[in-house]
Amino acid sequence: MIYRSNFPVPPALMAAGAAYETLTGRIGEREYELFRNAPQTLNQRLAETLALRRAIPDAWMTEQDGSITTFGAFEARAAGLRAHLQDTLGLGFGDRAALVMANRAEWMIAFFAVLAAGGVPVLVNSRGAGPEMRRAVAATRCAVVIADRERSEVMAEGGGPGLPVVILGGGEDPPAIPGARLDFAPRSPEDPALIMFSSGTTGHPKAIVHGQGGMAHAVTLGLLLDEAYEALYAREFGEDPFAGIGPEPPATVLSSPLFHVAGLLPYLRAIVKGAATIMVGKWNADTVYDILERNTVIRLGLVPTMIFDMLASPRMAGGAPSQLRFLANGTAALAPKTAAAIRQALPQCLLTNTYGQTETMERVAGFGGQEYEANLAAVGRVVPTTMLRVLREDGSEADAGEVGEIAAYGANTMTGYYGDAEASEQTIKGGWVLSGDLGRFDENGLLHIVDRKKNMVIAGGENIYCAEVERVMAEHPAVAEALAFGEPDERLGERLVAVAVLKTGKSVSEDELKAHCRAALAIYKVPRAIGFTDKPLPRNATGKIAKGEFLKGYKRPWAKVGEMQP
Repeated sequence: MIYRSNFPVPPALMAAGAAYETLTGRIGEREYELFRNAPQTLNQRLAETLALRRAIPDAWMTEQDGSITTFGAFEARAAGLRAHLQDTLGLGFGDRAALVMANRAEWMIAFFAVLAAGGVPVLVNSRGAGPEMRRAVAATRCAVVIADRERSEVMAEGGGPGLPVVILGGGEDPPAIPGARLDFAPRSPEDPALIMFSSGTTGHPKAIVHGQGGMAHAVTLGLLLDEAYEALYAREFGEDPFAGIGPEPPATVLSSPLFHVAGLLPYLRAIVKGAATIMVGKWNADTVYDILERNTVIRLGLVPTMIFDMLASPRMAGGAPSQLRFLANGTAALAPKTAAAIRQALPQCLLTNTYGQTETMERVAGFGGQEYEANLAAVGRVVPTTMLRVLREDGSEADAGEVGEIAAYGANTMTGYYGDAEASEQTIKGGWVLSGDLGRFDENGLLHIVDRKKNMVIAGGENIYCAEVERVMAEHPAVAEALAFGEPDERLGERLVAVAVLKTGKSVSEDELKAHCRAALAIYKVPRAIGFTDKPLPRNATGKIAKGEFLKGYKRPWAKVGEMQP
């Protein structure tokens, strides 16, 4: 069966003539439920947003480490960069430009400038190692790289990307054009808007293409869900969540990287609302507490690891967190004791949960409040304009309550994988995007994710695909094959560990193999512990590694004696 939205949206928000009224429309060859009164392309949304912000050019747009960028300064710098990309570097319509930067105002300046020029931003994992970043740039055939100084130097260590590199944030930026208006090239809903990357289920990350119409839809859907949660707060707490808040829109605290959907979409929603976005660099709970003390913040979106750190800090008992009204969780389930600790420490907060992935541009399910706290194992209800199915291995629809692979249909889903038609065809079936996650719907219409069809570990909110780690480990001259997997961790949710099978007569230490991994992988992908064996890994009849059989008998050398497997 097809599961349609049963999300608790107040009817008035989606009524005829309302801001979120929907209609059936087309993007390319497919029909979707779209928002009638919202911009139909990302370029149109950004152009209209900047036009509104010109009335408040001195309002804060971004703050990082005390450095403030106003809306006016932002547009002037983006206009200057756009002129440089077009006039000096010849960036053309549809050309791809890699964004390789840590979270900073310049990242979003580059994002706007590339789109305004008619280009396609490629959001490269800035936490990756040099080979990872260069591979992403090459795989998407970029015409130019826009980077900060640190990432440009990391990429240059292996010979560089072989493309023009524009360095931002180091005093070498193209000159701003004061008073200039950043005009956006007209695009169609079916045109590509941006490219993001998954983690590598087959050893390398895939380049995910999202269209102009899909991105515009995703931004509007996020705004609708924000208002729905605000209405839910008023019902459950008996007061307006904005009570006592001044006229300025509350600031958004950005703790996720901008190359993630969990970083990009909150930033875009903040811009639309005219709110300031405060960037958090390397995660530190004290930094967030400092931000809460200095600014009006009613929403925080954190992964369970960050929530754990916030609760463990003695500063939780201070007055700053009392202004919070919404605490959003994502990527992994909250442990019951963690949820209870949140309720005790933040009794005025509405807890929410989200399920989605890069291929679906953030959310396909979610819920909050009392229903969420009573169903912590679930991930929520189908969100508006989205449909979900549960499929058996043969592609047929599972019965109610039966576990199967989750498939999503909606305007905000990806258009495909760049340069990989085979993978696109395997993942998109008749417009339905296969998630790789196994789940079921319960009798109350709540979605439960029960397992991962893909071999993935989520550590501290970061997706780590074991195939990529195993590939890098096996490249070491002493390693014949490797097996990476996750183990429960109270703080991270899971931690990545691995076992290496050594070649006959070869040896390597755990520290040496970790160093080998660090040279090729982002730091969070490096196994926390590595064990060794001289026996080949068991395989099933089809030649695949029988992971369960191996782990059942393997004595983990890093485990405490009481945790050793028999």
